[in-house]
Amino acid sequence: MSKTRISTMFLLGVVQKVRESTGAHSGLFLSLCRQGVGGTIRGAVLMLIMALLAASPLPVSAATPDPVLEWIDIMNTTVIAGGTAPNVTSRIVALVSASVFDAVNGIEPRFRPLRVRPDAPHHASQGAAAIQAAYAILLNLYPAQSEMLTTRRNASLTALASTEKAEAIAAGVAWGQTVADAIWASRLTDGFAPTPPPFIGCRVWSERRPSALGAPRRPLTLQAQHRRSPP
Repeated sequence: MSKTRISTMFLLGVVQKVRESTGAHSGLFLSLCRQGVGGTIRGAVLMLIMALLAASPLPVSAATPDPVLEWIDIMNTTVIAGGTAPNVTSRIVALVSASVFDAVNGIEPRFRPLRVRPDAPHHASQGAAAIQAAYAILLNLYPAQSEMLTTRRNASLTALASTEKAEAIAAGVAWGQTVADAIWASRLTDGFAPTPPPFIGCRVWSERRPSALGAPRRPLTLQAQHRRSPP
């Protein structure tokens, strides 16, 4: 069994266990893992799992959903509602994952940061930081869904208020925004803005065969190759 297959199965098992223990609907990530996607998505899943472990070392009650898992679900809904192409989805998952990871890890560092050096107040809420970090990235990417995203953000912060102090939540929100801004700024020059044109095939060279006139054969597109009649 290949290393890629092993890592995919491992991620699927981990995410499934997280889903069973919390009741969260992580359908997008389970689907991606089953399809054996590339390293970008698997790395993003691992980042979110580590952020989850950092933010919630103890089991989470179904009555108080973990903010990291909750915003995985919201990202899933947002991406689908936006009709996002697969090649763009991988970038969105990476941006949200990196933002949430550095926001959570920056309050009580347990892992090496991806981009943003830990510099948050120790009393800041990790849950609030995760919420704001994910929200800010998704808001930049999907301004047309701002009303839904803002409503979900406010609901998530309100739920935190039942167990955490207001000043901790405020500090977490400020730190999460700082991290999201830094992650967003770092990716503006990554060659992915504006969104690349849709994939319509590529040109490949056909096999060279002798012809009566000796003229070179023209290259065929992938679509044209599929339309060729059988010999």
